[in-house]
Amino acid sequence: MIDESRPRPALSAALSEQEFRRWYWLKEELQRFARSLGVSASGSKDVLSARIAAHLSDRAAAR
Repeated sequence: MIDESRPRPALSAALSEQEFRRWYWLKEELQRFARSLGVSASGSKDVLSARIAAHLSDRAAAR
């Protein structure tokens, strides 16, 4: 069960993949975050989310 009383965390390289995927992010937020991580900020929101999640979990970046 998700505790919806908890505020959404700030996007940070310290987030786990699970915590990142738990929340709704705007595409613009994801693009800024991707750039701050040094990963490509191009593509659809789904592709961008997958690329960030891969980076957060230290997996090879999704294309």
